[in-house]
Amino acid sequence: MRRFSLYEPVDFVRHFLLDKLDWTKVRDSVAVHVPCSSKKMGLADAFTQVASLCAHEVTHTGVPCCGARLARHITLPTP
Repeated sequence: MRRFSLYEPVDFVRHFLLDKLDWTKVRDSVAVHVPCSSKKMGLADAFTQVASLCAHEVTHTGVPCCGARLARHITLPTP
């Protein structure tokens, strides 16, 4: 039986692309919002790691939860 793995995109970059791509810091600073689902997966550090390869300073938004509930806000807009 073959194994199949799903990865959150930032986690995929961290595991498979970090050492295969040439990274350039193209911004002085960036703000990063880690979605609740990624926080629960323990991936906040992965977001910081990848973002720090693209910018000199990485700041987290500090938003504990944006209330979007994944993509639900796109398919079922709030009245």
